Amino acid sequence: MKETSLDEPLRVVMSGDLMALPMLSTCVASIVRHTLRKRVEVDIYTRAITLPEDIVTERLTVHFRRPPQSVECSQGRLPSEMFDRLWVMEERHEWSRCLVWDWDMIAVGNIDEMYNVEMDDQYGAYVVSPKRTTYIQNNWTKRGAWAKEMPGAEQVYFRFGGLMNLDKCRQDQIMKQMLEWSYNGSTEQALLACVMMGNYKPLETKWNVLPSIEQIPQDARVLHFFGTRKPWTHPDVKGIESWVKEQTSWNELRKGI
Repeated sequence: MKETSLDEPLRVVMSGDLMALPMLSTCVASIVRHTLRKRVEVDIYTRAITLPEDIVTERLTVHFRRPPQSVECSQGRLPSEMFDRLWVMEERHEWSRCLVWDWDMIAVGNIDEMYNVEMDDQYGAYVVSPKRTTYIQNNWTKRGAWAKEMPGAEQVYFRFGGLMNLDKCRQDQIMKQMLEWSYNGSTEQALLACVMMGNYKPLETKWNVLPSIEQIPQDARVLHFFGTRKPWTHPDVKGIESWVKEQTSWNELRKGI
């Protein structure tokens, strides 16, 4: 594990459309509450007509950013806006690593250990997906079936989000490779998985637990409300008490937590 100073900020990138933006405040708050680092820096990519005002408090900085280029690659599974967060590879050269967070993820335990993972010459660190299929256009599809011609299309899949080695991704021009294949309509997750060709460090399940399909272990650090049933729409979702506990608005974050 890479030991980094608590004085160095913990860095996170997210993205979302107008529906996701209100939920991201809770995601951010959970991260701030579950790190011992003195500062947290967050970049949020959005295509909103009017960008929200940046947040700067004693512990937290949130920058709302526009993607330099819009890439349509969702195939009906995820909004194309989810791709936008990956521009962090090209735009944040001062960042060497960052967490890549989904809009339906929250930290429920200390995440410093995850942020400190030593990635060596790997592109990142992710929880391996146990399934050999992915959900696209309301159907379960075999991994790689949507992009068989892509190098790495049959490599072991992973759960987004995780930890990204930005230095390594820039060195090997990962974004350039993804853009070259984006015409085939794959999701940003599928594109990244294929281009990385399995070169990532596997993490324990506790770093990306899916309550919709598995039990929540006692040592869970991150909950990922995967699927169509979200804690803000379905009060019976497993793990909803953790979401309610972390729930925070942007106005509350501006006041400091």
